[in-house]
Amino acid sequence: MRRRRVATNRTESLATRTSGPRIACYSHDTVGLGHIRRNIAVATSLINAWPHADALMLTGNPEATSLWLPPRTDVVTLPTVAKDRAGRYRSRTLNASLDSVVAIRSAVIEAAVTTFAPDLLIVDKVPLGVAEELAPTLRRLRAEVGTRIVLGLREILDDPVTAVAQWTASGATAAIEEFYDAV
Repeated sequence: MRRRRVATNRTESLATRTSGPRIACYSHDTVGLGHIRRNIAVATSLINAWPHADALMLTGNPEATSLWLPPRTDVVTLPTVAKDRAGRYRSRTLNASLDSVVAIRSAVIEAAVTTFAPDLLIVDKVPLGVAEELAPTLRRLRAEVGTRIVLGLREILDDPVTAVAQWTASGATAAIEEFYDAV
């Protein structure tokens, strides 16, 4: 991956901040707790390495608030979505269209992340989020904040042919090239 120029107009630099680094972790979490658990494990390791770091977890699973969290870590829960039998996303609880729920999720993510102004954003598995809900936040972080953006993946996503086809069709490959500093 190519190195990116880091924006310098942050409202608060690490040199003048009284706290340590800020880490934000996003997991779309439409089924189960695996993604948020993986992000919590990563955040725990980083907080252990950087004792004054703060972490903000963003997840679509409301059960995440009952999980153990490392010190100086908080959770923002997003309106829930689920996949139907055909594999299409839908609102899980709200009587609203998927577009409406994704618009809410996207606005919450952008407000939380840009206000938190993380030094590092870790996105689990889905480079653009559910229905591209992360795209506005990624664009803004890249243009204004100077956050390093990392995509976290488990070791095996699928068989190679299926994974490449899905990632190309979803725009994931292009998103990684445009927004991400590391995978």
